[in-house]
Amino acid sequence: MNEFAVPALATESASLYRSGDRGRTWARLGEAAIPDAVNAIVLSPQFPARPELLVLTGDALRISRDGGATWADWQAGLVLDQGAACVAAPLGLVPGAPLLVGLAEGGVLRV
Repeated sequence: MNEFAVPALATESASLYRSGDRGRTWARLGEAAIPDAVNAIVLSPQFPARPELLVLTGDALRISRDGGATWADWQAGLVLDQGAACVAAPLGLVPGAPLLVGLAEGGVLRV
């Protein structure tokens, strides 16, 4: 089992944590870049070879391509003000790949 057996954990208090020792200890990721509660985490299908993480916060999608060291908006100017509840990346996290965002009131948004 590799060091990413328990790769990430999110909380409602605007926190995302990573463990490199199968969950014995945890380190906070993206403290300044993730100001809202994390509602969903998507890992690259090739994780950890491609250490990409996508998080859904209150109204934004943020991507890290370096295991959580740095973060950027998934799509510039995208605001999810329709109550996003979950996210799926059927084609992975490559640039330009579509994401499916499930809305709290029903429906799916493709971004």
